Amino acid sequence: MGTGPVPVSSLIAVLLICIGIGLFCGTGYVGCQQVYDAFNSTSTGFTATNSSGKKLDNLPKEVKDVTNPVGISICCLSGFMVFIVIFFLFQAFMATAAITREDYSSQKMICGTKGWTIVSVVLSYLLTILWMLIFAGSFYCFLVTYMISSHEGTDYAWSAYGLKGGELKFSSDGQAEAFRDYMKQAYTMFAICFGSSFIVLLGMVNLTMCHSANLAHIKTSSQWQIYNDRKSREMVELNTYQNTGMTTSTSHIPLSTY
Repeated sequence: MGTGPVPVSSLIAVLLICIGIGLFCGTGYVGCQQVYDAFNSTSTGFTATNSSGKKLDNLPKEVKDVTNPVGISICCLSGFMVFIVIFFLFQAFMATAAITREDYSSQKMICGTKGWTIVSVVLSYLLTILWMLIFAGSFYCFLVTYMISSHEGTDYAWSAYGLKGGELKFSSDGQAEAFRDYMKQAYTMFAICFGSSFIVLLGMVNLTMCHSANLAHIKTSSQWQIYNDRKSREMVELNTYQNTGMTTSTSHIPLSTY
């Protein structure tokens, strides 16, 4: 939807998505790095065991094997979303121009505009569902890091935070405090990441509504145009028939009657 040839609502939605993506990419990646640094920088000060009690000799590497792919995925997703919103914005301009022009006489125009708008609607629905999951995931990361950073003491039982069972025991309060400092920085980043994912989700919902409204308008207008074209052809045929019938009837009138 839009005002005149400019899709104002779609522009607002794209602006929200771009702002959210920028914040989400930066804070999400930094948050993952802070989690890794929390384990790596204090690795000499704790003893870690898994759920079966087996000692984990290289926990920072195991953490890095998780945080690195997550950070890279966040960056890749952000780049993908930039290209997608450019496509969405271009499609919104195309659909708004077709609606404003109200030119549906060309079958190529009907199929092209309607087809691409359907693609935009389906894609925006799928991305909205994806960002709902990301929104929930970022909230979980924020909640876990906040709970860990608020913990007092030198022993951590991962099961208390909804994580896979195991324990982390620090040799001194100083090492535990340093660990919590990193986690505080991490939860701050994940808090911003959580908020930015909500902004992206809000923009995606807005954009989905715009594409759906454009599609409904195009379908209704094209059907109305087809109806008007048929009605015009019927009127032409009726006028032609009436004129032909009138000419035929007057040709049989005797000359004496004039």
